[in-house]
Amino acid sequence: MTDDFDDEERKVGREKTVDQRAVPWRVGLVVPDVRGLPSSHAIEARKAEFEGLAGAIDVTVVFSEIVKVREIKPATFIGGGHVEELKNRVKADKLDVLLV
Repeated sequence: MTDDFDDEERKVGREKTVDQRAVPWRVGLVVPDVRGLPSSHAIEARKAEFEGLAGAIDVTVVFSEIVKVREIKPATFIGGGHVEELKNRVKADKLDVLLV
């Protein structure tokens, strides 16, 4: 008989998903505002929707911000300066997840 669990999973159990954790994840939300990219929704409306979606999965939103993107960078999307700022913020705020 086979099942979806291997022996290791049977011993320790599966990792809890975000909505099953005793302590909600601490997250930061970043909403890219890409210059020249048309959108049918205002950036503030997109930010509010993102915050609502984060609230629906029961996480603690530590910060939520809009990041201006002049040009999409293939490696990082938002550019090195923003990446460095966000890296420092993730460490300082002790975030579990950064959602972009």
